[in-house]
Amino acid sequence: MKQPAIFLMLLSVLTSCRSSKQVTINNQEQIIKTMLFKWKDGLKAYEKEEAKAIFYMLVDKIDGFDSFKEYQIVSDRFEAVYVLEFSNKNAFEVYNNHPLHKELSQKGPELISDYMEYIHYK
Repeated sequence: MKQPAIFLMLLSVLTSCRSSKQVTINNQEQIIKTMLFKWKDGLKAYEKEEAKAIFYMLVDKIDGFDSFKEYQIVSDRFEAVYVLEFSNKNAFEVYNNHPLHKELSQKGPELISDYMEYIHYK
């Protein structure tokens, strides 16, 4: 009886995994990163604002990180959408390797209970 339950759990994990397909992008292509968040229950408003403030700081610090926009979403799964726009691949790489971004990424599990991201190229 345990085998069907294990199979269903494994199937669920496999179908939720993101593709590891490598995409080569031209440095001149605009990159748009869309993130969907569900904040953890009980998280204080100031904790959310502090996390979002880091994104706004990064826009000011990184040349080519053009904008950070936030939207509300009507969803049973997520409560917020954040859209980050980069003018090129180099700016996106600087963002990914920036100490403030790395610090925020490490805090992520303390702040959010569900997350999804999409990367778009223009």
